[in-house]
Amino acid sequence: PPSIIFVWLFTNLGMSGNAVSWISGAVAILGGVFLASTDNFLILLGSFSYVLYHILDYADGGVARLRKESGMSGQYIDWIMHVISSVAISSGIFIGALRISEGFWLIPFGILFIVASALQFSFMALGWWSICMYYQQNKVNGNSQLIKKEYPDAKKRSWFDKSIQYSSTILFHVNYAEFLYPLFALLQIYLSQVNISFPDFRIILTIFGGTVYFGHNVNETIKIARYKKLEQAYSKLFNSQQMPDLPADHFF
Repeated sequence: PPSIIFVWLFTNLGMSGNAVSWISGAVAILGGVFLASTDNFLILLGSFSYVLYHILDYADGGVARLRKESGMSGQYIDWIMHVISSVAISSGIFIGALRISEGFWLIPFGILFIVASALQFSFMALGWWSICMYYQQNKVNGNSQLIKKEYPDAKKRSWFDKSIQYSSTILFHVNYAEFLYPLFALLQIYLSQVNISFPDFRIILTIFGGTVYFGHNVNETIKIARYKKLEQAYSKLFNSQQMPDLPADHFF
């Protein structure tokens, strides 16, 4: 609901939905810069970047609809901003952790954390890219139909799979991170005021991101290939009259 205020503001300023999307990406990048600071106040400001980004992520669509400019180009820019925000904020967290960790040991975790942040969106986006390429190649060859096969059923998630999925979602998905990160930053300020020694929350997030979060996204990528999720999506989109189940079919 707070996004409606920004919709009103940007519409009256004559801005397009795409312009609002780019502003949301700039906000996330600035938040990443603040999160890389050694100043607790700037870290706190940076921790709120997901909140403002998320509000603007809703506002861009509202502006586009009011201006009657909704379309695929707007969705494209919107999703690009998701990647930018995720990578910018995770990079800021890692750089901030590296600045205070005083050691080389954190670098592998940080690199894997950033890779995981990019992979979170790219394994779905590149899945649809593969589907479109396959369709185009087959159409050039005079056959755009994928032969229907019996696809392997995905196994039920184990307790281990579920635990890394849920913990990754809570710590790194914008819906939860926008509330958790400010709480972490405030707690860190409080602990420093009362002289209680505790690891910087950015170090904890970097280690978790480079292990559990990275492992989760690699595992999801492998499962999409193993259980022929792309082939199923292709067949349902081009060979079937069945209505899409949204948003589930977007994300395999």
